[in-house]
Amino acid sequence: MKKITLIIVFLISFFLSDKVLAREAIFSSSESLNSISYVKYDGYYYYFRNAKAIRNVLNNNIAYCIEPFATLIDGTNYTGFIEYDSAFNLSKEQWERLKLLAYYGYGYKNHLEEKWISITQMLIWRTVDPNHSFNWIDNVNDKNIIYPYNSEIEEIEKLVSSHNLAPNIPKEITMSINDSIELFDSSFQLNKFKIIESDIDAKIVDNKLIINSSEEGNKKIILANYDDNLSYSTEFFYSFGTQSVIERGNVDFLELELDIYVESGSIKIVKLDNDSNSVIPSGDASLIGAKYSIFDMDDNFIGNVIIGDNNVGIIENLSYGKYRIKEVEAGKGYYVDRKEYFVDIDRDNLNVELDLKNDVIKSKIKIIKYYGSNEDYTNFSMKVESGITFEFYDSNDDLVYTGITDEFGILEVVLPYGRYTIKQVTTTANYDKVDDITIIVDEKSNVSITLPLYDIEIDVPDAYIEDGSKLYDFILLLILAILSGVLYVINSK
Repeated sequence: MKKITLIIVFLISFFLSDKVLAREAIFSSSESLNSISYVKYDGYYYYFRNAKAIRNVLNNNIAYCIEPFATLIDGTNYTGFIEYDSAFNLSKEQWERLKLLAYYGYGYKNHLEEKWISITQMLIWRTVDPNHSFNWIDNVNDKNIIYPYNSEIEEIEKLVSSHNLAPNIPKEITMSINDSIELFDSSFQLNKFKIIESDIDAKIVDNKLIINSSEEGNKKIILANYDDNLSYSTEFFYSFGTQSVIERGNVDFLELELDIYVESGSIKIVKLDNDSNSVIPSGDASLIGAKYSIFDMDDNFIGNVIIGDNNVGIIENLSYGKYRIKEVEAGKGYYVDRKEYFVDIDRDNLNVELDLKNDVIKSKIKIIKYYGSNEDYTNFSMKVESGITFEFYDSNDDLVYTGITDEFGILEVVLPYGRYTIKQVTTTANYDKVDDITIIVDEKSNVSITLPLYDIEIDVPDAYIEDGSKLYDFILLLILAILSGVLYVINSK
């Protein structure tokens, strides 16, 4: 009665189902398995039979009966189903387990001996009919129950139970560029997986996934527990009036997608003048062109940073780690910074920015102002000249400083790297000014430059210097003489 009900349900499902039919097949159970026999006990009776192998006549593949101890009629045409169908009187859980038993049983890797056909069949019976007991016996005459394949059963059960177990590794991984990480799978499933797709260098070694990064960006690794990549899927076959069977094929494998985020760090150096604490250089100096060398903590040279037109230099594509920064060349007109700087680059501190300063080359200009006559100059007896104004112009003729000599005739100013013109603006009455003076502050100049400057008394005639009356008398006498001569000439005529 149960078989008739199953047939009616199956026929209704067959005609109404929109599932795709896979293929046709013919099966034969004429092949005996040597020295292997079974016993079934339903709680009331024992049933004994010798083991046989079921084969697909069209492709010679092994199949297994899913109705314990039912008869298979050789030569019957079967129709195969890949998708689950309740007409087979199996739960979805049984359906999926049978697929895995067939896959991991006979034909899987080294499961090629005849015994694996029997072991697989036994596990299938125990799955579809758990209320009855199925065992091996020594033979159908003696009927002694034996347990010859305990370790093999344990092996298949382990494979089946772990089929859908994913490795215990993170699904999202953040790592550094030019780095290598090893992910250990504590569930010990990883060695069953293969890398089927990856846009980053990765490999599975034993139970570790090793990933090597060479460029930043979002990467992906897809793992799958594929084993035998058969060209067909596991199918369940049905034919009216005979045993239903299952034939081994591919099963649904587990795929695991890992998202890898490869990061790189950078060091950005902003160059500042130490005096102005800004990117504006002093004098004719330039912050552009300064060069820094970057080293890791093992003293491996990583690269150079050159300060560009915007007073910024940057080195990118740095992996996590600690770095040492050292200036090896300063910009024109600046001293090299002898300090060393250390930075850490990690996930929380990827892009480091440093404001690094340089001291400009300077000279202190000291003017000592004297005035006096040529005789005083010759006798080294000139006097200091206070209150004299000087102006300092840079190479662009821009006024950069105005100063006045003090009571000791001294004016001091510190000037940064550059070319300057010094102009005397005022002087004591009746004294010359010194000519314009050009000075250069550079790597060759002294830290202090002293300029003794001398205003010399102007030479003028005595009439202009002492008294204008003598000159007046002379001119008056000259005029009278000329007039007397004129009158003399007139009278003579």
